[in-house]
Amino acid sequence: MTTLRTLTLVRHAQAGSGFGVDHKRPLTATGTRQADALGRSLSSVIAPQAIHHSSARRTTQTARALAEQLGPCDLVSVDNLYDAWWDDVVAYVRGFDPGHTDVVVVGHQPTIGACAWELTRDDSIGAVGTATAFVLEWRGRWDELAGGRCRLRARHHAPA
Repeated sequence: MTTLRTLTLVRHAQAGSGFGVDHKRPLTATGTRQADALGRSLSSVIAPQAIHHSSARRTTQTARALAEQLGPCDLVSVDNLYDAWWDDVVAYVRGFDPGHTDVVVVGHQPTIGACAWELTRDDSIGAVGTATAFVLEWRGRWDELAGGRCRLRARHHAPA
């Protein structure tokens, strides 16, 4: 029997501006509340073994907040997710631990929205605000992930 996999794609929560270096922008107070709320919302839907996130400060903070709400899981910081495009994310996901069935990727826009659309070909993906998560599922192995293979199971958004 083919294993059911869940991949949750998350755009980081609201970040501040005016810090000079984009990579170092932290979450705002609103962003911190968004990340916590998103984690609580997702806790009834997913139980990830790992959360992989861009090495940017705002994605790291979002991933940590999610982990606090979602329970014990590995947190993995990935430099290459910072400037990644959707196909880079898919290539990265194909290398996930085959024993994991539920994994989260926290990244940036427009990559997260493009990746969700490419994997599902679901036109309801639409605009992607901060603190938005797409819960995707399909049957197969991580190394078989490809465009159009996933179903959009849920979309979660924590308002500002």
